[in-house]
Amino acid sequence: MVIDISHATHSLPMPAAAALAQSDALVARICARAKEQGGRLTLGDYIHAALYEPGLGYYVSGQRKFGESGDFVTAPELGSVFANCCARAFSRVIRQLAEPVIVELGAGTGQFAHDVMLALDRSGALPLRYEILEVSPQLVAQQRQLIATLPDRLADRVMWLDAVPREAFDGIVFGNEVIDAMPIERFCWRGGDSIQQDCVVESNGKLQLISAPASAAIAERVTELHAQQGDWPVPYVSELRPGLGDWLHSVTAGLRRGVAMFVDYGTHAGEYYHAQRTSGTLLCHYQHRAHTDVMRWPGLQDITAWVDFSALYRAATMLGFDLDGYTSQAHFLIDSGLDAVVGAEFSDAGYVQQVQLSAEVRRLTLPGEMGERFKVAAFRRDMEQGVLTPAHTGFEGYLNA
Repeated sequence: MVIDISHATHSLPMPAAAALAQSDALVARICARAKEQGGRLTLGDYIHAALYEPGLGYYVSGQRKFGESGDFVTAPELGSVFANCCARAFSRVIRQLAEPVIVELGAGTGQFAHDVMLALDRSGALPLRYEILEVSPQLVAQQRQLIATLPDRLADRVMWLDAVPREAFDGIVFGNEVIDAMPIERFCWRGGDSIQQDCVVESNGKLQLISAPASAAIAERVTELHAQQGDWPVPYVSELRPGLGDWLHSVTAGLRRGVAMFVDYGTHAGEYYHAQRTSGTLLCHYQHRAHTDVMRWPGLQDITAWVDFSALYRAATMLGFDLDGYTSQAHFLIDSGLDAVVGAEFSDAGYVQQVQLSAEVRRLTLPGEMGERFKVAAFRRDMEQGVLTPAHTGFEGYLNA
């Protein structure tokens, strides 16, 4: 059965000819891969190719993604407040370690690394190294250019990794808006044992989204969620990230002692899979417009879904981590010295800069902006409780859902 997805693509600006040619090349490559696998891919396999196919995927091509002229704006791109607050939290971990290392996953333009290093330098809590794991060669070039503007004694501590760190280290693993870009599988529960999942099929050189019986693993997890959440209306559509546990293991395998911290939009399972959330959270982002057509211009748009922080919590505890804290971005920033950070910047700013700073704080903290939609989850290994998020440690009940 072909899925009828309602979306308003008529409002999307048409890409340039070169961008469309890039998308067509990616479609041809995905079609060839689908043929090799019997004509069908899971939605997750398709999303992975659309986002990460070498040279053509959204995150590894040369198109601009961040900022007002891109497709979306992240917290570090708004200004330095987010990074300065994170630096205050990071410093509590760094001061307890002999040779601390920070590993940032998916560093975007490098603005966060740049601002954090300056803030940690001011507080006398520099890490031994600041390592960046980035899949996009274009973004690495952009990051290197920005990091080069730091004083040499700071820039020399920043390095780029070709793969996840395997050698043991103490410190911090940090990811801002990384997990939401991981491929998902979308399911549809139709009552009882009737569970389907989205797939992508190739037909005459074109790609089409269809619905097919769910795999055994998907069906088992959906059945568990249904039993936990109570009765869902029919049909009920949502998403899973089957690869989350393996990914978390890979990026934290070398962390001997320290904290893994993730900031992203999402919620715990009780809200994510609530009966009233009947169509899931999957969205595509193109030039600051959101829509639901995952097949539109592969390689030219971001494809994301909310983070199920309960799933992240389960994966982390299975790897031997303890929960250090889970809270909203607004509460995390306030607990990490937002007033002091803003006060220091405000006092040295002119009128225009003060207006911009006020707008930045609003976007970071207001419930209708990033304040409540974004969550912060921190997991500690061989560290004291509350080392990173001291005021928010009592959310285990939600994350266990």
